[in-house]
Amino acid sequence: MTEEYGCFIVESDKISTEFGDKIVKAYQDLFDLPVETKRRNSYPSEPFLGYFGQHPKVPLHESVGMQGTAFEAVQRVADLIETIYSLMKSMEDISYIVSRMVFESYDVSGLYEACHAQMNHATRLMKYRGQTNGLEVQKKNGEWVSAGLSPYSFVFTAGEGLMAWSNGRISASHHQVTMGKTGKTRYSFAVFTSIKWTETPEELVDEDHPLQYKAYDHDEYMRYISKTGLEKDPLSLKAFCGVN
Repeated sequence: MTEEYGCFIVESDKISTEFGDKIVKAYQDLFDLPVETKRRNSYPSEPFLGYFGQHPKVPLHESVGMQGTAFEAVQRVADLIETIYSLMKSMEDISYIVSRMVFESYDVSGLYEACHAQMNHATRLMKYRGQTNGLEVQKKNGEWVSAGLSPYSFVFTAGEGLMAWSNGRISASHHQVTMGKTGKTRYSFAVFTSIKWTETPEELVDEDHPLQYKAYDHDEYMRYISKTGLEKDPLSLKAFCGVN
């Protein structure tokens, strides 16, 4: 499924209806803060973290990206940090389980612990005004299909790091959020898992699968695409560390 679509759906019973309601309330409290307060969530040396909003090209979108839970504005909102941290931990646990499954599926489970020690998680909370259609993923034939999520499901989408690690066996998932006409606000919670030093295992390189990517540092790649503007170019990783 991951090789075919670059994503799959994980069903979990860790998120109850009551907890889901607390999450929505926490989101509302966070995004209702003054813009000046939200902008203090800043990571000058970390591309793609911090506050994003009030942009003329995407006026209906706001997001807050965090590493850890030290965001000053979050700490000011009653119960918000505890609620978001609980969801972060649940998502991280699921991420670890899924990552181990991927390693096992390629018969390299012995390499998991070393990679696990290098894993980093960044969290982004997103708000979309005026849409209800939700997440869509693109099939290999170019068709966009709805993810069709239930209240207790999460989408695991492969990124470029997993594409490089798998030596191109898994493609990075193309996905989007579409806009509707009902005016209803949609909140999304995303956890981005990365490995500090990404290197294709030698077990995944053979005559049928020659090495496609050199080993690279994730932070250096993030700085590269933030400067080059290639973050939406599927060839950006190839340009950064591809093997000619």
